[in-house]
Amino acid sequence: MAGTRSTLRTVGPGRKPAALLLAGALGLILADALGAQGFRTRMRFQMGSLTEITVPDGQYSAQSVSRAFDVVDRLDRLLSTYKADSEVSRLAALGKLRVSPETMEIAEASLRLARLTGGAFNPMLGPVIALWRQAEELGRLPSPEALEAARTLADFERVELDRAAGTIAFPVRGMGLNFGAIGKGFAVDKAAASLQRDGIRMALVTSGTSSHRLIGRPRDGACWELGIRHPGDAERAVTVLRLGPGGLATSAQSGRPREIGGRIYGHIVDPRTGRPAEPRSPVWSASVPAPTATDADALATALIVMEAADGMALVESLPRVEALLVRKNPDGSPRLVWSSGLTQQGTLDGLPLIVPVTEIGCMDGGASSGPAAAAGEQPLRAQPETQTGRPPPPALNRW
Repeated sequence: MAGTRSTLRTVGPGRKPAALLLAGALGLILADALGAQGFRTRMRFQMGSLTEITVPDGQYSAQSVSRAFDVVDRLDRLLSTYKADSEVSRLAALGKLRVSPETMEIAEASLRLARLTGGAFNPMLGPVIALWRQAEELGRLPSPEALEAARTLADFERVELDRAAGTIAFPVRGMGLNFGAIGKGFAVDKAAASLQRDGIRMALVTSGTSSHRLIGRPRDGACWELGIRHPGDAERAVTVLRLGPGGLATSAQSGRPREIGGRIYGHIVDPRTGRPAEPRSPVWSASVPAPTATDADALATALIVMEAADGMALVESLPRVEALLVRKNPDGSPRLVWSSGLTQQGTLDGLPLIVPVTEIGCMDGGASSGPAAAAGEQPLRAQPETQTGRPPPPALNRW
């Protein structure tokens, strides 16, 4: 998920200028929902991408924002596979390591989500990803034997976590964690928590313009408006999401492609094969609103490699989690597929406006008709329909 610039754009005819963050799939629109109040955005290059923090003028504190950036810097030092002295790198080299509370927390969350997704999200792909990085550098594909050897090291069920001792251990030499598909979501959650501890009640924290944590509401009763990029045109959106507080992540086939031997490969590795997910897959992007950006990040990645029906069945089993898929028709045109907790509520600037059913009243600052995701949610667990309160999943929604 590539980081990129923040710029001013006009979204559709007659719209006021809005801050639009463009990435592999998601453009975040801070449009009229912000009203007349001013806001400040600060940026820092972190975790291989831009981190952006947007806070209203009336709540802005340079010290608070700097502290939030420092949280992300610390996580980068702990979790990066590009830094030889990070905890993740030292763990891979030593096979067992006493780790910081943050590393233990993201490891526990990652293994929980790996089990939840049946391995479609897998934090133990470190050896496989390293092999594909090497293949890109050498300009030739890894051998089937090397790929199979790396895949055998990606068994997340064999990771040994000892919370009491604060250690993580691998039973086989060569195993390694890679938090690339969840780290940015975890980072924006932690940065947002830092802002909230300092009393900031409304903010947007974004990493790589694909992982977001929304704090509060732009104004009383209002929602955040988020544009999802069109698969055939990087300069326009295909739909708009209107959301309350919580996490959001978008995973897409377009992020950081690799060219090896004259062929383009996607950046998302399919744990089932050890190979990059097919870039011509009909699922072009997956956007997941969830209580936290950590959960949203991992689930969005999983939905790219899962069959659409299986992925939607998983989403339907999870409380307060939704999904919006952008699929490509054979002729290249987009088709939207969304979960039963989302609904289309007309259009915005000629684009389909997709809203959670709990936020239907969130119109131009109107009062919300239902609860919004809040910080400090319990870990996601698959639940039967009677516990989630969802109706039986309908046929896939289409636009």
